[in-house]
Amino acid sequence: MKEGYFHIAGPIYFYANDHGEFEDTDHVDTFNEKWGFEVFEALDIASKQLSDFVEKHTGSFVGIRLSKAGQWFSLLDLIGNLGIKSIVDKHISSLRNFVEACIKASYDIDEAIWCDNESNLGQSEASWLACRSIESVPLFIRFLETCDLDHETDHAGDIADVFWAHGWTNATMALWVARVGNCCGQYGHNEGWYSEPYLADWIRKDKNREQLLIQLIAGNLIAINSWDLNYPIIELIASNEDWFATPDHGLGEIAVRVTNEAIKLAKSIAKHHLENGTQPNKHWLHVLPDS
Repeated sequence: MKEGYFHIAGPIYFYANDHGEFEDTDHVDTFNEKWGFEVFEALDIASKQLSDFVEKHTGSFVGIRLSKAGQWFSLLDLIGNLGIKSIVDKHISSLRNFVEACIKASYDIDEAIWCDNESNLGQSEASWLACRSIESVPLFIRFLETCDLDHETDHAGDIADVFWAHGWTNATMALWVARVGNCCGQYGHNEGWYSEPYLADWIRKDKNREQLLIQLIAGNLIAINSWDLNYPIIELIASNEDWFATPDHGLGEIAVRVTNEAIKLAKSIAKHHLENGTQPNKHWLHVLPDS
């Protein structure tokens, strides 16, 4: 057994070490559908065991590797291989379950899970899913919420890739809200929405989009503020450098109006919970339409 590697099931191994180094193979032309099927079958088992493994190895770099004929591969090697695309397409739910498991494991230990010096565990898979399908963008946002974005590396590039894959939609508008809200980070000015067409242009085409944006911003502010609903909502905007109200972020002339409406709604939500002694029990993305 390779040092620091732990066999989970089939071709799948977890690794844990203190230096974030692992072995990969450059040649990926050895994949076949049978092996791909075995990987996804084992991935379902690995996802169920991930939280326990991460908790046991808290403080270490933790990752997942695939073994084939003495060679090591990443999940991204597998899902990006066009030769077995049909197998990957049939097992998207397994990939989503793995990302969900990464999110759960992070919350269980209350910290971000790094698989190396550049990436959080599940990051490649979450961004790949979000680029592939607009339905996976909310999952990508929830994943970003578990990342240590004060020390982000290639997260900004992943966010930009997701945006450019879809353009402006309800889901990418939510991604924008997250990025200027509870998922802001070191490289928050690098995303593709800093060029035309701007968010405001897209919003003007449908009057319902502005109301949805207000709900998303308000919900995100409550999510930031959930540790203390008494904390003034307006100060959260100020502490975030007035990003929501900055026209350069794409809202243009509607920026101040939208932000003020969102603050008003967030205050109302906070007041409701304070008066009833409750906490918000739904994720702020629940307001997104299904389509």
